[in-house]
Amino acid sequence: ISAASCAADCVAPAMCGNGQCEAGETLSSCVFDCDPKAASNTQCGYEKCPAEAKACFADAGCVMALQQSYDCLKQCGNSSDACLQKCSGPVLANDKAKAYAICGLTAGCS
Repeated sequence: ISAASCAADCVAPAMCGNGQCEAGETLSSCVFDCDPKAASNTQCGYEKCPAEAKACFADAGCVMALQQSYDCLKQCGNSSDACLQKCSGPVLANDKAKAYAICGLTAGCS
């Protein structure tokens, strides 16, 4: 949606993964924006790893991998290393998610 193709009252749809919990987004539909800790990490990722963040959040498979890992990690809590390793599986299996995660962790986003 652009200003040229949209009336003055037109509102762009919410974009999951921009670190802002916008109208139409919920914790279940976009944890990366609506969970405070996840949103903070998302903002950090965009600041420190902009290319990786944009590539990941533009790809449904990458977003799904991040969501699956996040949901799994919530179940693990401060559990065993085996549980934490299992939760990293979806991210490690997706090249864009892996690049985003490696960059973010290296940059101090956690």
